[in-house]
Parts: sequence; C-alpha cells; structure tokens
Amino acid sequence: MNNSNPEKSESVRKVENEGPVKIDVEAIMKEIQADIEKRKLDGTILPFDDIPVMSAEVSVNDGERFNYQELLQNLNAANQKWQIPVSYPLGGGRFSSFLRRVIRKCVRFTYAPIVSNQNEFNATIVRYMNQVRHYLDEQTERNKQLEEKLRRQEGIIRDLKKQIGEK
Repeated sequence: MNNSNPEKSESVRKVENEGPVKIDVEAIMKEIQADIEKRKLDGTILPFDDIPVMSAEVSVNDGERFNYQELLQNLNAANQKWQIPVSYPLGGGRFSSFLRRVIRKCVRFTYAPIVSNQNEFNATIVRYMNQVRHYLDEQTERNKQLEEKLRRQEGIIRDLKKQIGEK
C-alpha cells in the first residue's frame, strides 16, 4: 500500500505487540474495484450459501402428556446450541472471502453486542432449564419415596383392621 500521499483516507489501528498499523482504505477500495472489473462481476449480490445456518427443527407436543424423554432431548440440544457464534468461517474464493472480511469488520460493531446479549440470555435460560430438570428429578424421587411410604402405611392399616376384626 502506498502511504506517501497524506490526502488519502487512512485509518490507524494498534496491533498488539506490533505498534500502529496504517490502513489505506482508498487503496483497498481501488483494489477491490479493480478485482471486480477484472472478474467482470456485474454487481449482483454474492451468495452467502456457504455460511452454516442452524436448523430450526421443532418438536411440538400438542395436548400430549408430559414426556420426560422429550424434555431430556430438548435440554440436551439447548445445552449444545445455546451459544451463537459472532462470525462463521469464510469460504469461497479469494476475492469473495476478502470482501466478506472487509464487510464483516465494517459491521461487526453493530451486531456483536446483540449476539453477546443473546448468548447471555440463552445461557441464563439453559441454566434455568437445567435447574427445572434437577427439580423434576428430585420431585420424582420424592414422589417414589412417598408412594412407598403410603404402601407401607396402607399395609399397616390392613393388618390393624384384620387384628381389630379378629377380636
């Protein structure tokens, strides 16, 4: 990049352990435009098909009774997919990859805080769901203990009724 002309628009940023780095935005844009002309691109929007998108498979339990296995499956999926990446790996050709990197750096400040907030919310909800599962497990165990205690007491009552009836 040619940094001899002081009238060119330049950005300066500090790279860790390397000091300030001058970025000649005008030169980069000219390089991009030259590459577009060289490739005879017609200005259509480049496809972003190579960016992975999470599927939105939803299991609906309409009107059915509580299904513990479905709860565990959904909880497992939530534990694995709660974090949304701020960016995905760039694929495609050299030019399209470069163009996407430039665009990403230009707009990242707008969506990175939103993704961060969404990840914090998702993490809170997943922690909540994990606590609900633990609560359900504890209540299920408590119910089993109470049912066993009830069966024993009903047996004692039957035995006492037999003893009273015999006398």
